[in-house]
Amino acid sequence: MENKMILASPRASGKFTLNVDALGRPELDPHSVGGLESSTDPDCVLAVMPEDEPLSPSQHGISFDDALTKYVGEFGKGQWLIYLYACLLQLPNAVLILLLVFAIGTPVASKSWKCTQPGDTYCSSLLANPDPVAVKQGFCTMDRSRWAWTNPGQQLVTQYNLICADAWKAQLANTFFFIGYLIGSGICGVVADAYGRKLMTFMATALGAAFTAIALGATNYWALLILRLLTGKSL
Repeated sequence: MENKMILASPRASGKFTLNVDALGRPELDPHSVGGLESSTDPDCVLAVMPEDEPLSPSQHGISFDDALTKYVGEFGKGQWLIYLYACLLQLPNAVLILLLVFAIGTPVASKSWKCTQPGDTYCSSLLANPDPVAVKQGFCTMDRSRWAWTNPGQQLVTQYNLICADAWKAQLANTFFFIGYLIGSGICGVVADAYGRKLMTFMATALGAAFTAIALGATNYWALLILRLLTGKSL
């Protein structure tokens, strides 16, 4: 049976099989051993083995799953608790992401407004019209003095009059949130690597809640945009 020599080196890219002559000397082919500078590498480990003999588990090394089982342990109660806590921390993120979906609303189509002049037949006909598209189109043709919100502070649209020509501003607030989200992902990731993920996770959640609470008292639309940007950056 012809013998083979198994060659392993930390500077080489793996294990290499070399032919062994009658005197036990390896026949080194420099073109077939990538990453190995010479056969006299002091860090090399040589072992003569039969060609057909399979490698033992110790020579194969340890797999990633085996390493986790041996040094970390199975997925037990502690891992379940960590997983549960991590899921709970994502609930505030989901609430802040979906907040504007419910806060913007469609007050014109849902007729959260009223006519200010009792004799205004056009305004009254729009209010009685069941077609939301026709109501929206006709609503924007009326002067601001002919109608009023029934509950001005109920939604962002009614609070800042984000309708008709200014309707695009409602979605811009959501865009600013995700711009902040993009920026914060990079910054918070670097900080988490330097000081720990647990600290950064709790800090980000607390900052997001604080900026959201401050946004409730925003006196104008542009202040709301900045606060939404900071909220997204905190997450």
